[in-house]
Amino acid sequence: MSLATFASAANTQATYNLNFLINYLRQMLGIGLIVVLYVLGRRFGPLRLVADQRTRLLSVWLVPPLLV
Repeated sequence: MSLATFASAANTQATYNLNFLINYLRQMLGIGLIVVLYVLGRRFGPLRLVADQRTRLLSVWLVPPLLV
């Protein structure tokens, strides 16, 4: 197996996981997803991250696991 095969498989798995997460959120939260996105946008907005150290720490704590 080549490295490209592993990269392709990882991309396929990441796409599957992303689609699964989106479908889960859409089906479980429905219209409440709009409220959740609004609150997250207000809580983790750029101005808020600059001004509030607690929010900055929380974002540094939460973002890396979400990206993996």
